[in-house]
Amino acid sequence: MGGVNDPRMGTINQRERCKTCDCGYSGQSKMSDCAGHFGHIELSRAVYHCGFMDEVLKVLNCVCFHCSKLLLDKNDHRSKLALSYKDPQTRMRAICTLCKTKKRCQTADVSQMTSMLNDLGEIGENGVTAATPASESVGCGGMVPKITRKGLLFEVEFPENMEDIPGNGERRQRLSAQKAFEILKNVSDEDAITLGLDPKWVRPEWMIVTVLPVPPPHVRPSVEVPGMAASADDLTHQLISIVKTNMFLEDSIRKGEPPHIIESFEELLQFRVTAFFDNERADMPNETQLSGRPLKTLRQRLRGKEGRI
Repeated sequence: MGGVNDPRMGTINQRERCKTCDCGYSGQSKMSDCAGHFGHIELSRAVYHCGFMDEVLKVLNCVCFHCSKLLLDKNDHRSKLALSYKDPQTRMRAICTLCKTKKRCQTADVSQMTSMLNDLGEIGENGVTAATPASESVGCGGMVPKITRKGLLFEVEFPENMEDIPGNGERRQRLSAQKAFEILKNVSDEDAITLGLDPKWVRPEWMIVTVLPVPPPHVRPSVEVPGMAASADDLTHQLISIVKTNMFLEDSIRKGEPPHIIESFEELLQFRVTAFFDNERADMPNETQLSGRPLKTLRQRLRGKEGRI
């Protein structure tokens, strides 16, 4: 129980029954056959999804690194023109172009400060001051770093005149997927809609992987040869590598290992998960079996229409 071959995900053995639906498997596509059930792996640290790297970078460059507020000044005439586009993709491109030049998160102007001060007397439930539209739209005033993509990783470069630099204090740092997830998670639904995302179907943080789906054994069947051990599918090989790396990372975090050790395991987990999606990327080495043959993972199956999907 709990492994990549958990019996609760279904069975492809005619002598066994599924632990979830109690159905058997005949191999003849009968209605009574178990169709398989997806499992999942809860990752110790978030990783970037290789299919949404560019979209994540666009959103990160459009919101504040510190408070996740949209960097757009909605009173500017260029911003009003960008917001007037009805097509979500066109609107996001226009907003990204404007936000690239922003050096500081927008703060409150005189009218907004006056509105907030006037509303301080309004007490909400439990004695807490009620939030106002003016206070919700005000940024932190912090300096905005520059975020760039380096292969499967993001780098953040803080301004020279910035005094209190978060993290390890260096001007140029690696932006972990966990930090990016926290930034995107704090983006409001209103700002997400402005960027062209519908929170009902997609939130910005959903483009970062925190829980990895595990396909049932019907998608990755093992091959049994009489007199020999069963040969596992390439997807199963890669899932085992992901589970082992995730366990090493979790153990390092629990033991309080130095940051550079935890960071190396995070990068390894990023590499394993990316190879599970696409093992033929030009910006990383291929995952191989002991014989040296590259593993055929999800993208290779979809492209070549090999195996069951």
